[in-house]
Amino acid sequence: MELELVAAPITKFNELDVLAALKGIDIKCIQFFESVDTRTYVVLDNGSRKQVFAPLYVFEEMLPKDVFFRCGWSHVVNVSRINSFFMLNDTTLVMDCGEEILIPRYQRHTIFKIMEQMWFAQQRQIG
Repeated sequence: MELELVAAPITKFNELDVLAALKGIDIKCIQFFESVDTRTYVVLDNGSRKQVFAPLYVFEEMLPKDVFFRCGWSHVVNVSRINSFFMLNDTTLVMDCGEEILIPRYQRHTIFKIMEQMWFAQQRQIG
């Protein structure tokens, strides 16, 4: 897997920093953000991962809350890119790119409500 670096490391964060970290990335193509150890990656529609130099909470705070949702400690997902989800022992989101993301138990109800709202919104657009 090839990683591409996007922007230089930053220490103080504001909206311009988020824009710089996402330079050249169409926000509509973002599947999710993932934090691994001390690094943050953005995962795009084609499945590619790009390292971004800002902590996960910065994207959570700066991006539209009706589009991006914080899932546990290590993910911020684009809710419009959730393909499906299933709840057995664990709740798992399946993203459009095929990646599976485990959801903490305490967020099961919230993600269910988000998916329900998305479904109703799609039905209104169709009918």
